[in-house]
Amino acid sequence: MRRIIFLISASIFITLSLQKAHSQKNILDKKISVQIENETIEDALKIINELNGFYFAYKGDILPSENRISVIADEKTLKDVLNQILFETEIKFIVVGKQIVLLEKEKPKIPHLISGFVHDKTTNEPIPFAHVSIAETSSGTITNTKGEFVFKLPQDILDADLSISFVGYKTFIIPVNEIDSSELFVYLEPYTTYLEAIEVNPTDSMALCKVLMPEISENYDGECKNGLAHGYGIAAGQDTYKGDFKRGLPHGQGTYFWSSGFIYKGQWINGYMQGYGEFSIPYKDEKSVVGGYWGKNKYLGIEPRPYKIVKSTNIKSVNFFKLDEIGDMIELNFVQLGKEDVNILSLHLDGSSGTHEVTLPSPSTFINVEFPFTGRITYTTIKVATTLGDVSQGGRRIFCELEFEIYQEGIWRVSINN
Repeated sequence: MRRIIFLISASIFITLSLQKAHSQKNILDKKISVQIENETIEDALKIINELNGFYFAYKGDILPSENRISVIADEKTLKDVLNQILFETEIKFIVVGKQIVLLEKEKPKIPHLISGFVHDKTTNEPIPFAHVSIAETSSGTITNTKGEFVFKLPQDILDADLSISFVGYKTFIIPVNEIDSSELFVYLEPYTTYLEAIEVNPTDSMALCKVLMPEISENYDGECKNGLAHGYGIAAGQDTYKGDFKRGLPHGQGTYFWSSGFIYKGQWINGYMQGYGEFSIPYKDEKSVVGGYWGKNKYLGIEPRPYKIVKSTNIKSVNFFKLDEIGDMIELNFVQLGKEDVNILSLHLDGSSGTHEVTLPSPSTFINVEFPFTGRITYTTIKVATTLGDVSQGGRRIFCELEFEIYQEGIWRVSINN
């Protein structure tokens, strides 16, 4: 008997459930005719209720009062009419019993945890200690020495912007609700600083004094020369810098204060963090300090690395020798088989500053350079056979190319082994 009662009860339950689902479907599929002209959504629903007997349930503040709609429906389903009325809103509808319930649509999901990589758009090199934050808040993090970051997004930030910035680069901003991946690849574009030609009258040299770094260019108080910040001064804008200037850019010893709370105190050259410095990272009520050497805003490590080979084509090896701590010259020597290479042809030199002298046979020189310095060299040499098996290669012309950077001031010798 108990088993029979159970089977009967289950059958009744299934029947009622199917009837309920069928009833809900019939409500939305019912065809109606209605004409609504320039009415609010709430008044439009009242008209449908009065004409057709449908009941709507919703919170009092869910319907936008500023929206006005016009609808002409002739034998259209209730579902189609409601979709037309609510088309430009964030409201959905469901059927509960004999009522049509209006609800707010679920907001798009945002990755709870975002990881990413920040690189220089020009060189594709990682940017360490770039600031990753929610704009105009204290919530943020920084990239590590490989340009990587992991950031836990705060709640309720759909209307906020994610900001990624670093000194010397244009700030990257993306609305949080446009982030469709948990992993971001960001390439920051370097600022290009141009030294403008400025005509300065003797009487207004202090009144016309520019700072050429955009983030700190709004206000300046300090020494000036030829219309540019030169000597000791304080510059402010989005960020603040206090220290030495040269030709409108931080140069010498100085402290840079980011609006986000990060601080760099150390050496600067031509607007770049260059040499030894300490980078302070705020974390809650404390600060973590990273000390070491920097080259063009890139962290090089605890030990100094005074030079770098950027590009090398058909060159066996390159050796750097620092001949003197004080100076502004770079000497170039070309070597093949342990001897001076006398087969250098079509030698072309290009440097980021100063002038150059081409002398063949070597040495050729870069003169009156400013550090950090970038040098580019192209030339052709004649391959010398070293063994009987290498005779076929002897006498062949080879195009060679070298690009290098030197960060420390001094007199240098660069020995290039072909």
